[in-house]
Amino acid sequence: FDKIYGSIGTVLIIMLIIRFNALILLIGFELNVCIMFLASEKEAIIEKIDDESVVATQDLETTRLI
Repeated sequence: FDKIYGSIGTVLIIMLIIRFNALILLIGFELNVCIMFLASEKEAIIEKIDDESVVATQDLETTRLI
């Protein structure tokens, strides 16, 4: 019986290790996607702020000329 239970136990432990490795990979992929999404949102906000500041600067220059 020891040989049978030892073999089954080994298979179960290997399956658990594979499952934990897959879970770690999935969590890593999710974190990577979140970081990339936040970085792209940050760039979009910076571009929007830059455009608004350029418009505001142009408005100030036109009011100074008047």
